[in-house]
Amino acid sequence: MGKLTGITDATFGTLNGYGLYSDNVYLRGNISASSGYFSGTVSSTIGSIGGWNIADNKLYSNNITISSATNPYIGLGKTAYNTIPGIWLGNDNGAYKASFYANASNNVWWNGLNLTIQAANFQLDNSGNISASNATLGGYIAANTGYIGGSSGWVIDTNKITTSGM
Repeated sequence: MGKLTGITDATFGTLNGYGLYSDNVYLRGNISASSGYFSGTVSSTIGSIGGWNIADNKLYSNNITISSATNPYIGLGKTAYNTIPGIWLGNDNGAYKASFYANASNNVWWNGLNLTIQAANFQLDNSGNISASNATLGGYIAANTGYIGGSSGWVIDTNKITTSGM
């Protein structure tokens, strides 16, 4: 501790003025500075840096969370799968999942096995059933059962299409 002018360090360059210079320094309590430079490892399990909070295995700020715990995830506006509006990508009890949720009518879910899409005019459920309004389909369509024009219209049955009155 003292006058540092004339000391040249490989990391910090030429030092000037007064201060503390040492290979090893052990300090207790709080350290306050208006600026600083660290090389090597900086470790903390609690605190904050630049508006980001540090917790054990987690960084978070406002509505963004990055967790590397046993079930790691990235959450925007949410901290768990299949909950309130927001985006969630991660491991939920051993299965990697994703949810993009605006509201009950507009969302996308991947539960690790199945994809579900819900929109105002389109739905794909986790069994593969599709429901849509104002859809234009092209290409090959296969159906062994069903209706065209509702249940009172054309009936699709194996190897035939029928309607009453014809």
